[in-house]
Amino acid sequence: MTLIDTSSWIHFLRRRGDSTVKQRVRELLKDGSVVTCPVVLAELWMGAGSVKDRQDVQELQDVLPCLPFEHATWELSYDLAQICCLRGTPVPASDLLIAACAFFHGATIDAEDKHLDALEDYRSLSCHDNRSRRSDGFDQASATDECRAVPAASGKSPDIIAQRRDSSCRQ
Repeated sequence: MTLIDTSSWIHFLRRRGDSTVKQRVRELLKDGSVVTCPVVLAELWMGAGSVKDRQDVQELQDVLPCLPFEHATWELSYDLAQICCLRGTPVPASDLLIAACAFFHGATIDAEDKHLDALEDYRSLSCHDNRSRRSDGFDQASATDECRAVPAASGKSPDIIAQRRDSSCRQ
């Protein structure tokens, strides 16, 4: 399961995006392993200036499974923020939230973003073992296992996007 960050989607969706990133995203879509999260969708909607952009984002929203933000996901984002603060690594809040969502659900992240690269280094410091030691008795390991099987948002296949991009990216 791979959560594609906004930075990679931008390359994929733009006519002049990096061809290596486009190919990587295309392969992930063909594998059927791509998921998204609310923060990535919000960032994409913020940049959707044209009718075509809005159609592309709507298609992604309709087709891709969206990882939910649970209470524990927010807690993990707070842990990541503290780690970044202690390590002197400033990271935008949106990147903290994207990383927390991916880490919580056990997804890898595909990104062209130095902040997410830095956060990846903290995955082992913030994940399952640390989260399961919460004092309120919430069993985060069980919650994580339950959340990993995320249903598709619709009956459509993510292949549709990859196929459409295969033809439209050659323009």
